[in-house]
Amino acid sequence: MMKTFKLSVWGYEDSDEFDCTGLTEEEIERELVNWVLERVDHWIEEGKQS
Repeated sequence: MMKTFKLSVWGYEDSDEFDCTGLTEEEIERELVNWVLERVDHWIEEGKQS
């Protein structure tokens, strides 16, 4: 099962597809949280370089 995660914060937007086959809801939520944290960290670093 494919899931699409989408995020829009501070004018930044991103989305990504994840193969969640065989994952529990808890594992999917953990993947989502990790993905969000990675994206926010990336955007913060981009902002520092500007």
